Amino acid sequence: MRVARDPGLSGYRSFMVLKAEVDSLAGARPHVRRRDNTTPAGQPASVFANSVGMRRRGWYPALHEAGHAPAFWNRHPVTQRAVLYASEDDKIDFHRRFLTPTTMESEFGLHRQTCTARLRAVGVRPFAPGGVDFGPLYLRQEAEPVLQKEIDLGRG
Repeated sequence: MRVARDPGLSGYRSFMVLKAEVDSLAGARPHVRRRDNTTPAGQPASVFANSVGMRRRGWYPALHEAGHAPAFWNRHPVTQRAVLYASEDDKIDFHRRFLTPTTMESEFGLHRQTCTARLRAVGVRPFAPGGVDFGPLYLRQEAEPVLQKEIDLGRG
């Protein structure tokens, strides 16, 4: 094994070896991530939650465990940890039932703060069954008519 010294450092920290040479002594192989063909159809629910603007950790699992959002548990193909996944059908069902400020903005072309202000003004409150706070999540059947009316009146 070759040892070198960094002249800009002093003491033991100035001695260096190549990591590849150390790995070869231990018989270590480079880490290669394997992809398993049994990966579930869909994406981790946390990724889906981020895509709809809900970035609070554990938000989608809490919504799922409360019975309000479809998803399924499966093992991650690399880490083998249990991960909550949302399939394409689960995402469609979610969007059919709920709106978030991010999805309101993309669907209605209004700024998210404008959307939530208009909903507040007419008394539409975030979805909170039994007082459980799921953040700025709205039932589509309550929010969509209000936002569509704003667009129809040209006040967007």
